[in-house]
Amino acid sequence: MEKCQHETSRVFVALLDAENSYGGHDLSIFFFRLNPKSITAPQMFGRLDVATNDWCDGIFAALWRKTMRSKKEEFYWLVLDGPVDPMWIENLNSVLDDSKILTLANGDRLSLPSTVKIVFEPRDVDNASPATVSRNGMIYMSSSGLDWKPKLKCWISRNEMPEKQSGPINELFNKTFEAAWKYAAVELSFVMPILQVNVFQAILMLLEGMLPCLQPLDEEEEKRRRNLKKNKTKKRYDDNEEEEAPTEEVDDDPFQNDNEQTFIFALCWAFGSFLEDEGRTKFEAFLRDSTGLKFPQLDKGDSIYDCHVNPRTGEWKHWNTFVENYVPPEISPNTYGDILIPNVSSIRTDFILDTCVRLGGNVLITGVQGSAKTSILNAFLSKYNPEERIYLKSNFSATTNPQIFQKTLESSVDKRMGSTFGPPIGKTMTIFIDDLNQPEVNPWGDQITNELFRYVGSLA
Repeated sequence: MEKCQHETSRVFVALLDAENSYGGHDLSIFFFRLNPKSITAPQMFGRLDVATNDWCDGIFAALWRKTMRSKKEEFYWLVLDGPVDPMWIENLNSVLDDSKILTLANGDRLSLPSTVKIVFEPRDVDNASPATVSRNGMIYMSSSGLDWKPKLKCWISRNEMPEKQSGPINELFNKTFEAAWKYAAVELSFVMPILQVNVFQAILMLLEGMLPCLQPLDEEEEKRRRNLKKNKTKKRYDDNEEEEAPTEEVDDDPFQNDNEQTFIFALCWAFGSFLEDEGRTKFEAFLRDSTGLKFPQLDKGDSIYDCHVNPRTGEWKHWNTFVENYVPPEISPNTYGDILIPNVSSIRTDFILDTCVRLGGNVLITGVQGSAKTSILNAFLSKYNPEERIYLKSNFSATTNPQIFQKTLESSVDKRMGSTFGPPIGKTMTIFIDDLNQPEVNPWGDQITNELFRYVGSLA
């Protein structure tokens, strides 16, 4: 079985595995995935070149022709992953009825081979006509159909956590997460619509980025630790008197983890990221009173959100301690607008950013105007080593469309081979989108520029 290289819904992967093993024979199953809302109708189906009067197939039409040249033992799935609107879905009504023919603007009529299936993966069908809905089989994937327990089991297995570490983590989740989610969903107001899986994934990412037992070690670090352990047992003899040699202590043992205190930090911030200050105070009070977690005793007036935990020792310190040695930069009229004075808010945001980015995760920073979101991100990106990591900054506005964003991306990446693009060899690239909410909302309630951005994010 073969499939396209980018990330797809796990349900398709499971279904393809089932198809591949059914009947004891191997099937060559391919699927192609595109977001119809990230491109225009001519780019999807085709257009007539007014200069040469030649017909140019669109992406969907080209994929369709490719499936028509397939062998009998090859099967294709065309997955259309994106919001439904009449601009493109109505063009497929003739494909979905009994005739199964795609009619293009140049008069070509392409029949649907029996080895090809079309799969739609939208969030809803509010903008689909009854004719479209009646021509499709429907499968509703409920967010409650798969809870957090299988995901936790998969995460532990993927990270190969020993029982000494996975046991306490399992116990902490079973004891607190379900109750915390029910309380937050009923009693608190999130700043944006979220699902249980969003909060749960945030907890896992923070744990994976903080717990010492989950941090990767390079060869030099492993060699250093082995040498330290050897030296720790070394003895020296002076005047026939045996003394222990002074050696450097191994204070970063990967198995020295305070799981509970690190879990408290991750749990509070996974929920607190979607809450205002008042909601964070209520949520912290609920966790202290109702979950049985061993919360630290903080100074009067301090919140759990004002402190950082050491994942090895479980010791909590105020974020202010991270700026005790801060040296103000030289101020000049040209650099005045770029100066960011660190405070509790900027320091903890920078820490969470660094934790997520090191793991290759995507980060969404929300907040009102003037809350220094752009300044914090600019300061964070300025710390990149240009020999290893580069970044692309794109400012969205009401006039930004998918074509402008695509040209911005193409100008910052290199063509490697075929249809594969990427940053220069040996480097990674971070894409910073400022004012993500600015692109125009079309009559069907979609932001087509953000649809292209979402699709690009799924390819990374």
